[in-house]
Amino acid sequence: MEYAVIGLGRFGSAVAMELEKKGNTVIAIDKDPKKCKDIAKHVSTTLILDATNEEAIREASLDHVDVVIVGMGTTGVNASFLTCLILKEMGVKTVIAKGISKEHSKILEKIGVDKVVRPELEMGIRLARKLDSGNILDFIDLSEEIRMDGIAVKECTILANRTIFDINLRKNYGINIVCIKRGDQLVIPDSDTIVFSEDILLVVGESNQMDKFEKEIGLKK
Repeated sequence: MEYAVIGLGRFGSAVAMELEKKGNTVIAIDKDPKKCKDIAKHVSTTLILDATNEEAIREASLDHVDVVIVGMGTTGVNASFLTCLILKEMGVKTVIAKGISKEHSKILEKIGVDKVVRPELEMGIRLARKLDSGNILDFIDLSEEIRMDGIAVKECTILANRTIFDINLRKNYGINIVCIKRGDQLVIPDSDTIVFSEDILLVVGESNQMDKFEKEIGLKK
């Protein structure tokens, strides 16, 4: 099959490379030349263009591909809306988009996106189910560059009694809190969830960013 992936952040790049690895043809698209250069050897084609530019996206002839995945992140919410709208008006067979929040996902669905995925939420739910079943050792398949750690909040009190939004690990370190272990309960957090001193945070991110974060909060020397 032939795919196009628009937005080459961590999500989009991972999807593009994995699809190509599985024998598919992938067109990787981003307006950042560096991101296109970094992924070029892993996919069939790269295109440097602004996907919110209707003329540019039409010239890319994406209406012939089987599936277009729109993977813009938190800094590209409006771009995500506009890109999906253009693709649907072009008659692209299937458009899949990354949803950042419940509200973002609802608007994407109203635009006509065929499927909205929320990878962090889905990963957190999958993790919680694995942990709840007692099957901890194989809860997620991480690469050498990505890891998941458990952070005991009582050992780094600067995290306690603050909301996920206030802590903002994603913005400051590129790290995501995917699940909170609270006593016998497992909580899938949203931005308004308050972190308490007895909580254990399950966080995932690039190893170098995790090291930086853990050093700054005093968990590592």
